[in-house]
Amino acid sequence: MAKVLYLTEDTIGQMSEHATKIFPEECCGIVLEKDGHQIVKTCRNIQDEKRQEDPTGTERTAETAYHIHHDDLFDVMDRLVRREGYEIVAIYHSHPRVKAYFSPTDRRRAVYVWDNKEEPIHPGVSYVVISVFPDGVKDMKVFHWDGNESEFVESVYARR
Repeated sequence: MAKVLYLTEDTIGQMSEHATKIFPEECCGIVLEKDGHQIVKTCRNIQDEKRQEDPTGTERTAETAYHIHHDDLFDVMDRLVRREGYEIVAIYHSHPRVKAYFSPTDRRRAVYVWDNKEEPIHPGVSYVVISVFPDGVKDMKVFHWDGNESEFVESVYARR
């Protein structure tokens, strides 16, 4: 049985608007929820800055990868999760000019190895990938960690 990520119309709209606004770069952000209320925390993609810091470390730019700014992540974890009691339900990013899929890079950045076993960095958190083109969002897919398969698998989202 596939895990279902419930998203409000407003949440879907905010993520789509963010992807369209940031195009042709990848957008990134976090969806949080408390007592049935969802908020979208848009984050800054600092992939280009990371690339400038270490030009030999990656050839990927903000048009083909994302790296959430540490201040944005700290704000989510400290203010929204720790102080205000929100729970992270999804991390989202866009794929400009291509379909929505969970890439090998997406997977590599979402897992760690513990005792020779891969585990998700954010257990229970879904990943949303948004396909965006010059004329807008074309598709959105959701992925979650399947512990039996030790893999991220495509899931579903439902509008709430």
